[in-house]
Amino acid sequence: MFNLKNAFKQIFKDKFIVIGLGIVLAYIIFKQVDLIKIIKDDGDGNCGRTIAQSTKQAYLYVAMFFLWSSYNTHSFYTNKMSEMIFGFRKNINIMHIYAMLLVNLILTVILTTITIFVLGKFDNMDRMFAGFVILQFLLSWFLPAVFMILLGNSLGRIKNGTLFLFILLVILYLVSPAALWVYNTIQGIILLRIPAFFDIIQNNTYDTGSMYPTTAYAYKWIKILGFIVAAMIPIVAKVFNKNKKVIIVILLMLFTSSQIYYFQPDSKTFDYETLMKENIYYYYEMENNNLPSENEEAGFIITDYNIDIDFGRRLKASCEMKISDANCENYKFTLYHTLKVYEVTNATGAKLEYERFADFLNITSKGDCSSITIKYKGTVDHYAANNTYVYLPEDYPYYPIAGYKLVNNDINLGKASNSFKANFFVNMNESGKIYSNLKETSPGHYEGYATGPMFVKGYLETVTIENITYVCPKYPYYPKYYTMENLNKLTKSLKDIENKYGYSSEGKLVLVLDYCGIPYGTGYHFGDDYVDLVYANPLITMRRFEEVFENAQD
Repeated sequence: MFNLKNAFKQIFKDKFIVIGLGIVLAYIIFKQVDLIKIIKDDGDGNCGRTIAQSTKQAYLYVAMFFLWSSYNTHSFYTNKMSEMIFGFRKNINIMHIYAMLLVNLILTVILTTITIFVLGKFDNMDRMFAGFVILQFLLSWFLPAVFMILLGNSLGRIKNGTLFLFILLVILYLVSPAALWVYNTIQGIILLRIPAFFDIIQNNTYDTGSMYPTTAYAYKWIKILGFIVAAMIPIVAKVFNKNKKVIIVILLMLFTSSQIYYFQPDSKTFDYETLMKENIYYYYEMENNNLPSENEEAGFIITDYNIDIDFGRRLKASCEMKISDANCENYKFTLYHTLKVYEVTNATGAKLEYERFADFLNITSKGDCSSITIKYKGTVDHYAANNTYVYLPEDYPYYPIAGYKLVNNDINLGKASNSFKANFFVNMNESGKIYSNLKETSPGHYEGYATGPMFVKGYLETVTIENITYVCPKYPYYPKYYTMENLNKLTKSLKDIENKYGYSSEGKLVLVLDYCGIPYGTGYHFGDDYVDLVYANPLITMRRFEEVFENAQD
């Protein structure tokens, strides 16, 4: 009887295969440990960065299983006994697949354990981060290897050696980081986007950050599981006799559903937050629509904001604003251009006409405009607003701001806010710890009198020094800056600012988040109720302190 024991003998029968596997695995382990050591010695990256930069090792791992599976199956089919073996005893067609899948599981456990053990030398390594590592290995190593084992079994059935080798090389290229590099480098040509579909490793799609140090997002699980389902179809067609057509139809339906989910406009919001932030769109709108080149005041004041925010895979919000002067012919607002307005109404619920150009919204007055409600949805770039993590400063127009305020320039983003304070009443569906400049009066409900609302959520923690409360990443992207020595230097700098400019940070939240989506020049916001320093690098921060306050004096 052909059992699993015989299957193991079969897949390890060639001593050169065993030697080759040993060499590849030794190289993968060496490169993985070396990567961790380099990042640790430089102090220039956290555990999450190690995961994100393991792409080459992950590719070698899945390519190893693909070559192994393809070679085994192809050698069976080119053997003179293949007709007798596979023609009369179909059950043995998949026994060697079971054996390889088991080997894949064992090796994944070993490699994950080694990575966690070496990463344990980081001070911020804990059980939670060990969970991130396990998830990433399952997503970017184990499951892609499962897919490649199944795909290799199907490819190996091609008896023509030349055709077999050609398809083998094409597949190895399409799933490689090199193919995705082409896509990321030349995104303007549609045909060159095709390789991104075959990015089965998926840990190089989006880099990790300090607020959410993993790339194991839902759409990635759906994608690779769909690929595995598709790879099972040829095996079912060859091996199964009963209910074969029904099983194939079910598998096709599952694969189709997974890809529909994957290609939804809002399924890959984490990637779009970095890919959507092309300022070319913004400048094109500015130039071709003769939009304002400097700030324009609104001519009215918003006394109250009532905002309902739904953080899903993208932000969805309804913002009711009470207007102090309801006699304007037009109401001008600033709302970031990636947030799409889909309804505007007045105090009686009547719909209002509006025009939208880039970050600017012009609403035509009609009826009772003592309050105006704007409903909008979308993703935000540079910052974050989804059901995983949130980073929304008060001087970033993720909510309607009175007047036309310029948001982008060559090195800056945000810095658009009201020139007055208002009462804010914000309801949201978020749970867990959220840091805000507003007071949480009940779960998910925030109130306060401020220039604008600020919300931050992620893997964060607080450190208090001399009555200054710092909000820091639990797993900093650049851990060499997040030391008590540097935080003490920042405290001294803030005290110097108080002595020189009269601005005090005591009793306020001070955000020092190395959020990688923010370009240089953004942040360093000194508000009435919180401070946003962006970086904990004392050299950069002290230089930016002076720039901010000198510009304010001018």
